[in-house]
Amino acid sequence: MTPAWLAVFAGYDDAALIALGNAGLLRRARKDLVGGEVSLASESPDEVVVACGSAVVRLGPKGPVAASCSCPTAGVCQHVVAACLWAREHPAGSTPEPGVDDAGPGAAATDGGTDGGGGDPTGPGPGPATTDEAASPLAALLSLSPAEVCRAAGKVAVRRVVERLPSALLAGVAAEGNGITEACDLAVDGARLTISWPIAGLARPATGDPAPEGRATVPAGPSNVVVFVAPAGYGGMVVAGKSTAADQAAARLEAVVRAFAREGRSWSWPHEIEVERSGELTTAQRAGIEEASAVVGHVVDAGLSHLGADAADTLRGAAGRARLVGLLLLHRLLLVAAGLVDGLASRDDDVTEADALGALAEAWALAAALRDAPAGALPDLVGAPARRARGAADDEGEERPGRLVPLGVRWWRAASGARGMTLTAWDQEHGVVRTATAARPSGADPAFRRDVELPMLWGSSVASVCAGPFTLDAPETRPDGTLSVTSRTRRVGDGRFDVEELRTVADRLRDSATTGTVGFGRAARRVRLVMVRETGAIGVEEVRREVTWPVTAADGGTQVLRVAVDQERSVEALLSVVASRRPVVAVLVEREPGGGADEPVGIFLRDGTGGIELFSPSMSPVYRTSPGWTAMRRLTARIAALRKGSTTHVAEPVDRGPVVRVCQPALEVVDSLGATGRRRLTGWQHEALTARQRLAGDLGMATVGRSLADLLADPTTENVLRARFVLGRALALTG
Repeated sequence: MTPAWLAVFAGYDDAALIALGNAGLLRRARKDLVGGEVSLASESPDEVVVACGSAVVRLGPKGPVAASCSCPTAGVCQHVVAACLWAREHPAGSTPEPGVDDAGPGAAATDGGTDGGGGDPTGPGPGPATTDEAASPLAALLSLSPAEVCRAAGKVAVRRVVERLPSALLAGVAAEGNGITEACDLAVDGARLTISWPIAGLARPATGDPAPEGRATVPAGPSNVVVFVAPAGYGGMVVAGKSTAADQAAARLEAVVRAFAREGRSWSWPHEIEVERSGELTTAQRAGIEEASAVVGHVVDAGLSHLGADAADTLRGAAGRARLVGLLLLHRLLLVAAGLVDGLASRDDDVTEADALGALAEAWALAAALRDAPAGALPDLVGAPARRARGAADDEGEERPGRLVPLGVRWWRAASGARGMTLTAWDQEHGVVRTATAARPSGADPAFRRDVELPMLWGSSVASVCAGPFTLDAPETRPDGTLSVTSRTRRVGDGRFDVEELRTVADRLRDSATTGTVGFGRAARRVRLVMVRETGAIGVEEVRREVTWPVTAADGGTQVLRVAVDQERSVEALLSVVASRRPVVAVLVEREPGGGADEPVGIFLRDGTGGIELFSPSMSPVYRTSPGWTAMRRLTARIAALRKGSTTHVAEPVDRGPVVRVCQPALEVVDSLGATGRRRLTGWQHEALTARQRLAGDLGMATVGRSLADLLADPTTENVLRARFVLGRALALTG
């Protein structure tokens, strides 16, 4: 006897199966069924096993969403759809004979299929609906308990939905009232309820009441589509076109909330989420802040020169707990600090006590800011992973990105072990520099690597994005103002590079622009585009351990661009560009905060057809077949030898103004206190800080002066960390 729960599959008609997979999978699955390839293998009260050719599909009470197949296909496959067709045509309580299945009636639905498969729900979800509810899927959906649905979706999905729902909808669903018809479209057909709404908040006219039974509404433009089948309940909801479990969990929850809003039903969020929405910290978050502050203080108390490997582990533990309670920015800063402390413990020559103390001070300062922040400032300090959809009602007053001209791509690796790439582009419409970053945490996603053919940006490869100007369809932004690289946004090519267009960009960036803003975990970089008249010979400065490349700008001025010899990939790529002897049209130059070197991030070259090509030294493939490559062998051998040598060098003294004269000597004292763990000032340290405090007062640097005064009065760990943060931030703001 087949189990009673097999009746759940009867509600998944052709339209629901198309949403689960796509129309092509449904056609091939039906051919398998007609051809006798699908048969019952075994059954039990908890599982029905169906053989589909050489594959084995396991079905359970949660419906097609939870089905699994033995074939290697990721997501939903042809065998799963075939097993669902078989299951819906065999009523519960019967025992079909293997090999005698007939195809059921009904042609494929007229709804358009969407590629992509569903995955397992993130939680068990409320169970299947009762038989009475099955007759009305909308009533069954509205009978779901908000508390149970949120518990099944998980905290991550709940936070994502709360962040991306329009504020008007959140307010309207807070209490019973008139329905919000713009929340979604509802289409009822038997036991199936289709919930759809525009992607990225794109506006569309209200559709009025739900469509009558037997008819489906087709929303204008691209939409999110979620199918609810009454017998299967929340756990059996099918999400069309969402590949990851996190995306599916968020889409299910958002569909239910939007249906509640449309029908005028109230929706209650978990207490923790309500507290976060009110702009207050939860008890768990306050505990995480105090733990982070105490851990950082303990590490600095011991003296950074005397740390062992356990210090980094302690910081990573605090970072993990910060992430669990939703303090994502604090989590990232603690991981950076842990990476640097780990480098100190392992005697890494590239990590200094000053670097580690700066990272620790920033994490400590963020914890202090969170502890005392007003409610309005908390979202930025918490670092919620919200993505705001451009074009939504809440963003009508904000600028939508216009035509974007890619200028260069930088591959980077952080001290925490995180890696990623950042695209810099010029927004022609608004005359601003915009950036987009794709990154992964340390040890995550081995497939994410330095490769221009990987789809890292808006579902497109880096090579295609850098092929020429483009626009973004349904663009989204992150909380820090940078462009989100989500695949929900579509890139639309808009021609090729043009010299006059680049010259216009160079004129706008003549005095350099700043990408990003200075803040917790953020550093501004100065960028400018240089139109090139001619280039000089590649050289090496052994003292500074840099490869130099002089370029003469169109205005006649010569600038020396530099790449550290430790950046092996960038150095090799730059050498190959010079060896290729291809004309250089323009160079995007970036300078790190604190007076770093001018580095070439994007190089515009003439190709063989007279067009322009963008080459990014840290990302683009090396021209190994360049005609002049053999001439570079002696230089590459010299650079390789320098790379293996000592990393110690003396920087040339540069007068960078009065702010640096205050902060730099004071930082040397503070870094010494952090490295040794001593909490008593020597005579020369006291004298140096006193002189810098006096100079800060003369310059009107009140905050710097107060932090130095506190350190002079009582050099505790707290005062050391505060002074280190204030002095470092002052230097960063001066650029």
